[in-house]
Amino acid sequence: MWRLPLASALTALVACGGAVGDAPGFDGTRAFADLAAQVRIGPRPAGSAGAAQTRELIRGRLRQAGWPVREQRFTVTRPGGGDVELVNLAATRRGAQPGRIWLAAHYDTKDLAGMRFVGANDGASGVAVLLELARVLPAKQRPF
Repeated sequence: MWRLPLASALTALVACGGAVGDAPGFDGTRAFADLAAQVRIGPRPAGSAGAAQTRELIRGRLRQAGWPVREQRFTVTRPGGGDVELVNLAATRRGAQPGRIWLAAHYDTKDLAGMRFVGANDGASGVAVLLELARVLPAKQRPF
């Protein structure tokens, strides 16, 4: 499974901060617009139509930024019973050096009975940061 704790992902980002070179700066307004677009979709529990719509939004934004996207589909059994299909999206590019840097966030929301939980700070914010990073990271990395 490709999920990593967001704290680890942000640590990896800080460690490679100097590799960006002359890339344009991070645009917080644009990142917030991506967060708002996810929240407008509404709840996005795993396996739902909202999760599928969010996946398409993410896929489109990554492709616009020049990142090829692939998906990993798998099925899990919920603790209370019943299967749900989960889908990870991965956007990758080759760098100038061997090795990998993983940045990850989840786009789904909790499924809370009787509540309309849209996950602005839990799910949407992490995805918004990664989408903006995808825009500002240069297509061709310089060797560090």
